[in-house]
Amino acid sequence: MFQGGKHKNLKTGLSFDVTTICPLTRAGRPCAYCYVDTHRKVGDAHSKGRSKYDRYDGFVLRLKKSTIDQLNEVGGIRMFSFGDYFSEHRDDVERFLLDCDLRRLYAKTITKQLKFVHTFHDNPRISTIHISVDNLKGDIGRSPINHPVAKRTREKYKKVRVRAVVLSEEDLDYFGKQSWVDILTLNHGINGFYNFTAADRSRIAKQYPGRVCCAGHVCRNCEIMCGLGKNFCAA
Repeated sequence: MFQGGKHKNLKTGLSFDVTTICPLTRAGRPCAYCYVDTHRKVGDAHSKGRSKYDRYDGFVLRLKKSTIDQLNEVGGIRMFSFGDYFSEHRDDVERFLLDCDLRRLYAKTITKQLKFVHTFHDNPRISTIHISVDNLKGDIGRSPINHPVAKRTREKYKKVRVRAVVLSEEDLDYFGKQSWVDILTLNHGINGFYNFTAADRSRIAKQYPGRVCCAGHVCRNCEIMCGLGKNFCAA
C-alpha cells in the first residue's frame, strides 16, 4: 500500500497523495458523492486502500524526463486525488513542491481545504487550485466550502478556480448559470445520484464550452485542462 506519495491515476496519469483518507472522511462526514468511498464500497478495480499516512519519499526526483513532459502537457501532476490536505502533512507538501521546482514539474490541485490555498497558493510550481463545491443542503455529506466563501476565495487568489460537482440536471442548470463557477464536474459514480454518461458529457460540453471536466475522458484529451487551456505553456 505504501508508495511514498506516488499513485497511478487513470485520468491524470499520476497523483501525489500522502494519505488516502481525507479530513472529512477522518471526521466521519465524507461527501455523499465521494468517488473514493464509492469505489471502496463497490470493491472494483479502481478501489484504493485506506492509508492514514504515507511519507513522501522524493519520487519526483526519480521521474523520467518524458514523464515530466507528459504531466506538464496537462497542467502538471495532480495533488490530492485520493485524499486531501492536512496541516500535519505540510512538510511533505513543501518537500514535494521543492522537488517539483528542481525538476520543473507543475502541480495542479483539487481541494476542499482552504488552509492549503492560504498556505501554498503563491508557490511557483502550482499551476492552478480548484476549490470544490456542491449544491447539497444541510451540514452532512456536502463540501465544507459554501458558495459565498468560494466566490470570495476565487476573487482573492488568481490561481483559484471554482469546481462545481453536478449531481443532477437541476444542479447543471443552476451551476451553469453561475459566472463564478469555472469548472463543471459531472457525477460519474454509482453513488445514488444521477450518473452522467459519456454521451451526456459530450452534449453538455457543447452546451457549456470550456467548462466541462472529462469531456475527453482523460486529461490528455481535454480541451479546457482544468481551466488552464489547451495552450498552457509549462515553462
